Amino acid sequence: MIFADTGYYIALFDRNDQLFLVAAAWSRTIAEPMLVSEHVLLEVVNYFSRRPRRPRAHAVVDAIVADPDTIVAPASRE
Repeated sequence: MIFADTGYYIALFDRNDQLFLVAAAWSRTIAEPMLVSEHVLLEVVNYFSRRPRRPRAHAVVDAIVADPDTIVAPASRE
């Protein structure tokens, strides 16, 4: 299992990010489940909530959550 962080998802969903091509290529080679926390999803929403990316904020999170190979860990103090 691979823990996916905010930077990965920003690079993957923002074609203008300098690491977009690296993240896109890496995502095609992943052969194990991804683990992402709700805290990371909140950071991703914050990034995509700024203009001009605002319309994409929910779509990006929906795509992450809908991915059958991604496990979302609930936010908790533990």
